[in-house]
Amino acid sequence: MNGIKEIFEQVAVQLFPNGFVRIFMNPTPTVLAAAPGIIRTYGLSFLLLPVLAGPDVIWLAMPLTELVTAVFVIFSMIRCTRQLPGLNPGL
Repeated sequence: MNGIKEIFEQVAVQLFPNGFVRIFMNPTPTVLAAAPGIIRTYGLSFLLLPVLAGPDVIWLAMPLTELVTAVFVIFSMIRCTRQLPGLNPGL
């Protein structure tokens, strides 16, 4: 059950990063109690990533992310442009 909780927390952080920034800007005692665990989790992941996946993977993470994002944006722009009435550039 603890693993499911951790997965949910990671998905929430990825989906709503600005919300988590706001939470830490006005922390409550509950947030301050959870902060050390969050810092430990991220610290361990940053330290273990090169060990588990190799140092070359770190250098590929950002370019691959940018490529996936660019492809998604291009296809989304084409799809949305096709739906515009009278502005179809023939894509």
